Amino acid sequence: MNQRNTHLSEIISFYKGQLARFDKIGIGNKTEFNTTITERLIDTTRFRLSQLLSKREQLYYKGRENGTK
Repeated sequence: MNQRNTHLSEIISFYKGQLARFDKIGIGNKTEFNTTITERLIDTTRFRLSQLLSKREQLYYKGRENGTK
């Protein structure tokens, strides 16, 4: 895995962790930074995560075509 994919995987892990935290905190409650957990925040985070997962998949298949991983 190249450095770009490594960084992307770290960002993906961050977003997955955020979604888990939001679920644990619950809608309507606040984070330690006083951010209110809303459906919109969760939906936006899920959307961004799906974009990142798609990008990682594109990079993976592009790398396979070029003979790298």
